[in-house]
Amino acid sequence: MVTSNGEQPETWVLLTYRMPREPSTPLRRYGLDDPVLWRLAAIVHEADLDDERYDAPEAPGLDVVLRGMSMICADEAVLMLTGPLFDGLYEYHRRATVLGREPA
Repeated sequence: MVTSNGEQPETWVLLTYRMPREPSTPLRRYGLDDPVLWRLAAIVHEADLDDERYDAPEAPGLDVVLRGMSMICADEAVLMLTGPLFDGLYEYHRRATVLGREPA
């Protein structure tokens, strides 16, 4: 998926993780209304800030994985390797939304 200005939505997830901000900011900025992206924004927010603003039980695990990767990989490698991670997280929550339950 590409936004109206030609950017990849996955990019904002990593930017949000590295630069704490309200998760709705990049979503509104790029006109993204996909509820799954909003869910990912909440998870990333909690992974970064852990302020219990959102119910995101995935957040601590995501935080550990991203911190660990940043310890052993250059930034460019982290960006390359985490693309599939966020794609999988997106797909899991997309299917959960469609099914109305956690996917098997």
